[in-house]
Amino acid sequence: MKLNPLVQKLENANTTELDIAFALLKYKEIGIYRKIQALCLSFNLNLDEVLQGLPQEEGRVLDWDTRHFIHHYMIIRANELQSIDRAQYPHDIVKQSFHEQN
Repeated sequence: MKLNPLVQKLENANTTELDIAFALLKYKEIGIYRKIQALCLSFNLNLDEVLQGLPQEEGRVLDWDTRHFIHHYMIIRANELQSIDRAQYPHDIVKQSFHEQN
């Protein structure tokens, strides 16, 4: 079975790409379909190929199931990045440098 292109991207994402995905999924003003469109545009993925591998019912992308499906892979990758090279998110670096100055 072919792996969803979005899953493939998230499994190899860097911290900035994960930040983009987290921000888009968290944004409450747009629905899941537009979030998927934005992710595909951001990561240069084919929307139709991505949609084929997402949870759907009667041709509609399921919001809760899809968000959790994507979030699952994002968390796995974030944990890998953190454990591999102890990568920090930008806000952590800013907090750390602020505390070092004082």
